[in-house]
Amino acid sequence: MIREGKVAVEVLAPQHKPIIVATLSIGELLGWSWLLPPFQWKFHARAIDGVRAIALDGKCLRTKCEENHDLGYEVLKRFARIMEQRLEATRLQLLDVYAVRR
Repeated sequence: MIREGKVAVEVLAPQHKPIIVATLSIGELLGWSWLLPPFQWKFHARAIDGVRAIALDGKCLRTKCEENHDLGYEVLKRFARIMEQRLEATRLQLLDVYAVRR
């Protein structure tokens, strides 16, 4: 979770400069790769200015979710909402970048 500063979430596209698909700031969550195998980042993140953040131990949190399915379901629901918002932002940004200009 971002405590201070701003982070650009980017997609790296061959032959193009990075495409910023979201800019995150105070109180927003960055990353869900810890939640789903193979536990690898799908986007790049770049600090725009001084950033302070809280990092969670993904493996520990996954274990807690396995042990307590109510907790796991609640975590998954909240992160699914974030994933949907980020994927929609990415789709719209890519449509804008790669749109045919007339």
